[in-house]
Amino acid sequence: MNDLQYNIVKAMGYHLMSQSSRLAFIQSRVSAESFVRDECSLAASIFLADLGFNVHMEKKAQNKKVDIIIVPTIDKIEDWDDRYLFELKMAWPGSLGECSKKIRSDFRALVGKSNAWVIVLYFAFTDCPQWMPYGKRKHGFEDGLINLITRIDHGDPDCYGPKFQMSYENVKGKAQLLGWRVD
Repeated sequence: MNDLQYNIVKAMGYHLMSQSSRLAFIQSRVSAESFVRDECSLAASIFLADLGFNVHMEKKAQNKKVDIIIVPTIDKIEDWDDRYLFELKMAWPGSLGECSKKIRSDFRALVGKSNAWVIVLYFAFTDCPQWMPYGKRKHGFEDGLINLITRIDHGDPDCYGPKFQMSYENVKGKAQLLGWRVD
């Protein structure tokens, strides 16, 4: 695995950890997938600032719209043949079947594309109001994570971001960014 790609995923995970209270606030009300995409793109941009890369969001690459595309530049000219693709999904223990189905769909869509990744932000709330759409479920963080990885059926992730606590007012939970390289 390319160390740079691994370090990009790690940088995304650490950046999301720094935004944990915002993530808890947003995710407790609506799906935070666009927020996570934007923050992961920002993290990649900051991490790669002096290395000659451009970060794009929601652009097409080989006839598929991809959440994050990172393109190396040579003399300010983008080299799209050597780009990195990152497709992002959210997963939580209340809907592992549906979440894993969408993640497997991303794997299928990226097969045959070089430097492609499926990135999943897995989260579980441990304390929250009952009205929340992504509220506490019977599966805890660890059990749900193992269940998700099994359901995705692509082996263990190639990269694990840090596990971190999310908290905002009366909402508490855990989250972790996971990355699979698509071969």
